[in-house]
Amino acid sequence: MFTNKDLKNMIIPLFVEQFLLMFVGIADTFVVSFSSEADVSGVSLVTSFNTVLIFLFTALSSGGAVIISQYIGKRDNKAASSSSGQLMMISTVISVLMTVLILIFHTQLLRLLFGKIEADVMAACESYLWVTTLSLPFLAIYDAGAALCRSIGKTDVTMNISLVSNIINVIGNCVGVFVLHLGAVGVAYPSLISRFLSAVAVTVYCFRKQNAVRYRIGDIFAWDGSLLKKIMGIALPNGVENGVHQLVKVALSSMVALFGTYQIAANGVAQSIWSLASIMGLAMAPVYTTVIGQCMGARDIDSANFYFKKLNKITFVLSVLWNALIFAITPFIVHYSAISAEAKKLA
Repeated sequence: MFTNKDLKNMIIPLFVEQFLLMFVGIADTFVVSFSSEADVSGVSLVTSFNTVLIFLFTALSSGGAVIISQYIGKRDNKAASSSSGQLMMISTVISVLMTVLILIFHTQLLRLLFGKIEADVMAACESYLWVTTLSLPFLAIYDAGAALCRSIGKTDVTMNISLVSNIINVIGNCVGVFVLHLGAVGVAYPSLISRFLSAVAVTVYCFRKQNAVRYRIGDIFAWDGSLLKKIMGIALPNGVENGVHQLVKVALSSMVALFGTYQIAANGVAQSIWSLASIMGLAMAPVYTTVIGQCMGARDIDSANFYFKKLNKITFVLSVLWNALIFAITPFIVHYSAISAEAKKLA
């Protein structure tokens, strides 16, 4: 069902896209390090919490992608389109509710997670969390659209959108920190703007009539309990698994927050590198979803098993090579981060 060229055409754009998505947090941490250690500490603490939310929305979109891929494998494009519309709807609803709750209880949440940290670090946390929380609905809408694009094999679309949005984000970070001297807020607003533009771009593409599977207004403004049950049946366990995994990082950040500003800054830089190291696995996950999902939709169990083993081998080899590169460049990333010598040594 899938040639080596088909797999390559999925893997390369997905890797680039995941690199660019992770680069948002890395760029924020790196650029804000030139502002102050309090700002980089605040950004890194909130980023650890935001990562949990990012993975929850990724889990939700993955649940939708599985269902969409299976319907495509069955050659039922109408049901696949309905599934994509329902994914868009439920992603928007959940993200808006979470945004409202976080904005209302943001101070209490930060106190719960990070305790009595220094006043300037808490101020950076509050301002960065407030602005980045506003971007959650746009992130969820983008993930829903990206799930559809990946399911139909259009991974180059999301890669190009991520490329443009990251250029905007990096330029915005530099302007916010070096020109406007806004500190943590200076790297938060560019992230908000880039996520908004990404959500708009992918949604416009998903409405294109040229796509065999696409968004339809009627599917988005409807409530199909059976489809939502299928999507959430996969998304909820996946979300819990990913959420618990990421909460470990939040727990570590909470412990480090008790030590002092330069320890928090070191942890922030190190976690950015940690996130960079995980990209290959994250990039391969949607490939498994699309390939095996379509095989299972077509009831071709033998092909599903074949591609599962093949993708395992590809993932292992690429992960080893990628992490070897990360080990090699880690000293350079740490060296050029504008943090204290003590923080660099810890990182």
